[in-house]
Amino acid sequence: MENNYFPVNPELFKEEAPKELAAKIYYAYVDSIEKIDGVTYLRLDCIVKNKIDTMDISKESIVGLPSIVLDISGSHNFINDLFKISGVYSIYNYESNWVVISTSLKQGKIIINEFFNFVHVGEQSPSDFYSIDSITKNEELDQQSKLKINQIIKATTLEESNNDEIKIFIERNPLNDFAHVNVYNVGQGNCNALVDSSNLPLLYFDVGGGSGANKSTYPANFKLCHSNNPQVILSHWDLDHIVMAVSDPMLLRTKWLVPVQSSLSNTAIQIARALQRNNNLICWNSSLGSLLQFGNHYIAKCYARINNKNSSGLCLYVNYKMKDYVLLSGDATFRYVPPLSFKHNLIGLVASHHGAKSGIRGMPVANFPRMLVYSFGRDNTHRHAHYIARNEYNRQGWGNGLETQNGSIAITSGLINLNPPCGDSLGGCSLSVTQQF
Repeated sequence: MENNYFPVNPELFKEEAPKELAAKIYYAYVDSIEKIDGVTYLRLDCIVKNKIDTMDISKESIVGLPSIVLDISGSHNFINDLFKISGVYSIYNYESNWVVISTSLKQGKIIINEFFNFVHVGEQSPSDFYSIDSITKNEELDQQSKLKINQIIKATTLEESNNDEIKIFIERNPLNDFAHVNVYNVGQGNCNALVDSSNLPLLYFDVGGGSGANKSTYPANFKLCHSNNPQVILSHWDLDHIVMAVSDPMLLRTKWLVPVQSSLSNTAIQIARALQRNNNLICWNSSLGSLLQFGNHYIAKCYARINNKNSSGLCLYVNYKMKDYVLLSGDATFRYVPPLSFKHNLIGLVASHHGAKSGIRGMPVANFPRMLVYSFGRDNTHRHAHYIARNEYNRQGWGNGLETQNGSIAITSGLINLNPPCGDSLGGCSLSVTQQF
């Protein structure tokens, strides 16, 4: 396996990765937490502490810092102990928060993969001699560290765009030629597109894929299609929903409509600031409410608090005909997704959070033809799609569904043209569709 699994855009990240692991102290953003079958999976997006302590952090000075990601897995009890959690308090309360961590080169009880600018540091397999000694939460920090974290939060928090900018984004995406939704095989991540009858993308919903410890699930040399200059609606700021922007400069040159959530990770804010420099970042305005009409479609702003990253972002109800819709859910738990009225039929669904059991509460009931898609990577570390989630989708009438690990999927039937719009043989995009309902 190649160590650097796709080329990193130098516009975003310039420093070369170290060849060896080193004991360091980091300011770390708790990017994602998932508990499955006795194991906690944790992603920390880090900034070297002694570097930040000598800087005056601002929206300008934070630009250009390297992406340092630690993908961690270990027993619930051990990771709870690291966070000093006791009683009924949940580790999920720390998601989207900043902490200070201390690492060391010694044998530990957790598995850690470190990625510096998306290059695996050290051996390809997780090191047995790399450990986290301590995690210090905000309330336990000294005043200087608290001040720095407050500066980081201020520099990594987006501001709402005015409604006119959002209106222009919608007007520039008329989608008159829309035919159906494609869900692409991007490994352990999510990338959907509203396409025309030739499979030409008109609009992307998420541009993510396998990354970090799941980088092996990302298809080699995967390329998007930019023939129609499609813009992007982003569900939320998780790495596996934005990572294509790291390697595809064209994505930084198109408009993105994004949710405003609590402080972003360092990696996410580097992408956001690059979009902002190109005047391509459009941030949701809370005055728009929970459902915004988008042609015949609807953008849904999820209900959860902004520090619940998965369930405070954007979803998309895509209109097929009359009152029939397909829901693109990102990672949102269904109970936080604003529903359409009872007069609308939900005929298709991309499973929430790659088929995680955490997303199934409030799942909508299926209507014919009950088209369900799971977007996940083969042998992913999170064990998606989870059997409890699969059982609930079945119980709500969605059936077994199709899986992107077996190839990209058209949420429709009877397609004549399954070929990618640019053509693989011509060195174009990789958007072949191999499955349909």
